[in-house]
Amino acid sequence: MGFLNKLMGIPPVGSKHGEMVDHMLELVHWIMLALFVGWSLFLVITYIKYHRRRNPRANYAGVTSSTSSHLEIGLIITEVILLLGFAFPLWAKQVDRFPDPDVRVNAWAQQFSWNFHYAGPDGKFGMSNRFLISDQNVIGLDSEDPNSWDDFISSSLVLPKNKKIEIAITSKDVIHNLALVGMRTAMDADPGKVNRVWFEPNLAGESEIICGQLCGPAHGGMKAMLNVKGTMAEFQQWEKEQTPVREMSFAKDVVKRLSSATTSPSSDTAVPASPLAAVTAPVLVTTSLPSPIPAATPGGVTVEKLELGVIPNAMQFDKKEISVKAGSRVALLFSNKGCVLQHNFLLIRPGSKDLVGDLADKQIGLPDALAKLYVPDSPDVLVKPAKLIGIGQSDLIEFTVPSEPGDYPYICTFPGHWRLMNGLLKVTP
Repeated sequence: MGFLNKLMGIPPVGSKHGEMVDHMLELVHWIMLALFVGWSLFLVITYIKYHRRRNPRANYAGVTSSTSSHLEIGLIITEVILLLGFAFPLWAKQVDRFPDPDVRVNAWAQQFSWNFHYAGPDGKFGMSNRFLISDQNVIGLDSEDPNSWDDFISSSLVLPKNKKIEIAITSKDVIHNLALVGMRTAMDADPGKVNRVWFEPNLAGESEIICGQLCGPAHGGMKAMLNVKGTMAEFQQWEKEQTPVREMSFAKDVVKRLSSATTSPSSDTAVPASPLAAVTAPVLVTTSLPSPIPAATPGGVTVEKLELGVIPNAMQFDKKEISVKAGSRVALLFSNKGCVLQHNFLLIRPGSKDLVGDLADKQIGLPDALAKLYVPDSPDVLVKPAKLIGIGQSDLIEFTVPSEPGDYPYICTFPGHWRLMNGLLKVTP
């Protein structure tokens, strides 16, 4: 760290890219010091040289020298060099080229504290649903998703030294800012959005995490601790000491019930990890779709397994027709792997698509529409969703197929979606 950086009390750098940040800071500080000294001398000289005792009569011709113009041009050139030669390349290196991380963490901000979500030993993040957020379940982890069972939440950010770290950052309420001063890294936490940063710590020890958002005094007190472990073994030992979701009060009964009825999802259901968003409390990194489909009900009735997806950027189901037998039992896994919008699945009576769709559109101004998952009150609705699904989420819907053969429409009733997002469940004898 340079002389001026130390003089200003900047904490020691703790990441590999931080040296470049400090180098640029030192250079900027020296330039600012030179400008400060130069302008101060100019003001003193101007005051002395042009004092009224030396110039009793005003000179209306003004300055005729071009020195000031040359100085201004030189300053502009210096600023361009700083931007193009230092700031832009450094920014591009950290933002445009994300390496494969050794450790991923999801950072959740709220008024006024931090929560850090770790994937656990399996490396797969469980899904979050904002409707599940509670005092016990602070980020709304879905306990019906087996990938969440070994996840854990920490109020401090713990990382291994000399490993590539990627943090996906979001907020549950207002805009915050995750400022890791020692890592020379900061990023806004925006509600309804996920921002990512990466860095590689190279200094073990503890330092303070702050909220860098400057709107109001409470953000300044929004602190947490960053603890960089000296080795990966120390980090893994710390992970083993944390309490997983399966042992938390909100998840115990669900885990017990699902563990006795089903097995964990196989690895071939995995999808590439990516930052994922819901409406106000986004789902962050997830690596597989949830909820294994049961092969039979507790009464021994065979369950037909069906899957339905969403076409990214098209607002359409990936299947326009599905055929099933009348009266059969169905377990439909409705998943959204790549569409940033939220969707649901409703099965309705034949010939009622326009009627139910119009009712769905009228919900947009109702205060309880979101809580009702945008399901309209209509006797024509035969099967309702359990939740809205955002990108990377899914909904396991079990129902008995109508006994009367025919073409039963299925639609998404998120306002405006049903006109494009519809299909037919063909019920055969």
